[in-house]
Amino acid sequence: MQFKRIVMMILIFCFVGLTTLTIRYSIATTPAIHNENGIASLEKISIGNVDQSLLIRGKDLSKPVLLFIHGGPGFAEMVFTRHFNADLEDNFIVINWDQRGAGKSFNSKIDEKTMTADQILADTYEVVQYVKDRFQKDKIFIAGHSWGSFLGLTTVKEHPKDFHAYIGIGQLINGNKGEALSYKWTKKMAAEDNNKKAIKELEALEVIDGVYLHGHDEKHVQRKWLWHYRGFLYNLNVSSLYFRLAIAPEYTILDKINYIRGVEFSEDLIGEEWLENLKFDEEIKSLEVPVFFMQGKYDFNTPSELVKKFYDAVDAPMKEYIEFEYSAHSPNFEEPEKFNKVMAEIAEIVLKQQ
Repeated sequence: MQFKRIVMMILIFCFVGLTTLTIRYSIATTPAIHNENGIASLEKISIGNVDQSLLIRGKDLSKPVLLFIHGGPGFAEMVFTRHFNADLEDNFIVINWDQRGAGKSFNSKIDEKTMTADQILADTYEVVQYVKDRFQKDKIFIAGHSWGSFLGLTTVKEHPKDFHAYIGIGQLINGNKGEALSYKWTKKMAAEDNNKKAIKELEALEVIDGVYLHGHDEKHVQRKWLWHYRGFLYNLNVSSLYFRLAIAPEYTILDKINYIRGVEFSEDLIGEEWLENLKFDEEIKSLEVPVFFMQGKYDFNTPSELVKKFYDAVDAPMKEYIEFEYSAHSPNFEEPEKFNKVMAEIAEIVLKQQ
């Protein structure tokens, strides 16, 4: 009898717990900002005829706008930015946008023909215009991470008058050169480690001048070992990111399921052609806005070697290369205190000169 009571209590506890979690994550919210002139808002707007989600947070609406362009394709980052980079809300109106087909903007009914790099570039500029109009700003700051650095730098190059400055995080420079360096480094690490399994798998790949002849499946093998040797995340465990996603109030339970679906959806449909054609080092010799590159010392996803060469060569009214000693591809999440401090300094310096 006592045993039955204990089992019943456990079942009741589990039921109540699951019910509570279901209710909690059935409605998307974001923590309030208790400032009279602040904002904390989750919004859905139509961009390129598709409903897309924005997270807007800041303690003072008089501050400049900072638009984050996330990585991937499909790797939405609003919950990570809100957690790791909350201090930015003191100095900016921070806007995170879940791109078409990603995160809260995933929808299985999206026309697959619109899932292209060109369309998401068009979406990027439409979002820029929306936030400028919404907050009555002549210019904004824009930060691009990884795939987002392709979108961000391209947009800044084409529309410089809309921006105070550009911040590249894990900056893409040349797709094929970057992939070739990443593959070479991963093989080198496996050889030094005498990792026979890694060596066998990596040597079995068909890679010519940074192009994986059999597409994503081959590239995923290389990325598996890149992660293993901390060339993607150096100072952060991926499980901590998954945990942040799991508990994020900005995402309902369905959003969290769609997040996973959106990564595969975006990657498969957008493909690799945009990356193989990416040659910023050959196509961009000067920029009309200040540029800042935030680069992890151990980044071999978008190798720092290429970013530093591009930084040295490009002409800009103001530029700076900031290396993060304990980071790989995501210094904004791996060393958030330093990143947030540098971002505040960038805003102060740039705005003083404009």
